[in-house]
Amino acid sequence: MLDAASAEQEATDGVLVQAQASDKQSPQQAMLAASVSDDVQRALEQLPDDFRTAVILCDMQGLSYKEIAEIMACPVGTVMSRLFRGRKLLAAGLREFAVSEGYVKEATPSGINDLEQYRAAKAARGDK
Repeated sequence: MLDAASAEQEATDGVLVQAQASDKQSPQQAMLAASVSDDVQRALEQLPDDFRTAVILCDMQGLSYKEIAEIMACPVGTVMSRLFRGRKLLAAGLREFAVSEGYVKEATPSGINDLEQYRAAKAARGDK
């Protein structure tokens, strides 16, 4: 009887320890989650319903395309299209936030000039 109680206690302790360890976040992760959530929430709310649903089910809930297709009652190709468009709209909605926080650099016209310079140099060398 004592052995069974000890085994149950060890099993319970192991589960509790694992659950507590997985619930812990580093301070950086907690701060990032808190600061991004309002901006992401606003950007998500601006998406059309079908796009928002697909993005949330895939990127936040981790469902497969097939599972999302079943939930949304549409073909998998439609799910893929809605995800692509929803993510593009979400990225556009979060662009200002990403630039202000330093996640991405502000686009500059010099990038186009650099590409043109690269192509000109490549043509001058005779590269194909």
